[in-house]
Amino acid sequence: MKNFLKWTGIVVGSILVVIVLGMLGLYGTGQMRLKKVYVVPEEDLVIPQDEASLIEGKRIFQYRVVKPVMVKTCRDWSIWTTRLWVRSSHPT
Repeated sequence: MKNFLKWTGIVVGSILVVIVLGMLGLYGTGQMRLKKVYVVPEEDLVIPQDEASLIEGKRIFQYRVVKPVMVKTCRDWSIWTTRLWVRSSHPT
């Protein structure tokens, strides 16, 4: 019985050591990813202000505007109303 408890303790201890080392490794890699700094080159943003560009921007915005849509779903034998936001496929 004493030998069985000894080996059970060794196995359980080994498993705990592996778990702790794994958690420390995950923590370390997570911290490295959180602290990583990306270097983005600065570029000047040119925004055209001529009439043709403004008209084209207005046309593109009409197609890409996000509008609310009401959708009914059934859950637990009762109807709930959910709001979804979808992109418009045509100008209104």
